[in-house]
Amino acid sequence: MTAKERLIGTLFRKSSDRLLNIKFFRGNASDISPEDLCREANTALLHSEIGLIKPQADFGDRDRPVFDVKLFSSRT
Repeated sequence: MTAKERLIGTLFRKSSDRLLNIKFFRGNASDISPEDLCREANTALLHSEIGLIKPQADFGDRDRPVFDVKLFSSRT
């Protein structure tokens, strides 16, 4: 089974209705293959499922001021 097949199976199985917000960081690679992306996503999902990571309700940016993107685009 490829990493892509494993990822699709994980994302579309009906055992869980919870929402996961997974962040990916590009790193130094000039190209990222679909297989590499799927492999990293599988690793993140596995870590979540077996409890290696602690779920968070926010991402530590709650104290930052809210910024309206429409105001920024009107300045340029």
